Amino acid sequence: MNNSKLSPLLKRVMENDHFVGHRLAHFQQVNDLDEIQLASFLCCGVEQLPRLALCVAPTQKDNFGVHVQKLASFVGCDQIKLATLIRQSDAVQIATKRVAEHGANYTLAARDQKSDQNPADDDGALGD
Repeated sequence: MNNSKLSPLLKRVMENDHFVGHRLAHFQQVNDLDEIQLASFLCCGVEQLPRLALCVAPTQKDNFGVHVQKLASFVGCDQIKLATLIRQSDAVQIATKRVAEHGANYTLAARDQKSDQNPADDDGALGD
């Protein structure tokens, strides 16, 4: 996303969680992707990434699916992949923030199992 004329603007957008660019940069960093790999994941051309980055990101208050569909149509990328990217980026950022706020006292639900319990023994019943 290094368009020389847009570089200062794109840098600011990637730092502002109000924009899709923030999610793109975060997803790219977490998954160790270059721009070509990111574009490939989204099924679009690399030249479309700056255009997508400058869009306002959908929120849970919006009609998320409709907003993502409009974004995907606007840049010509895969709607499901874009939704996945946004949701994954948001989830990782929320978890990271909570761990930072609560430190060792915060655990993720999937890890809240008794250490002596074997997940393969779980029959799905609630309670013991």
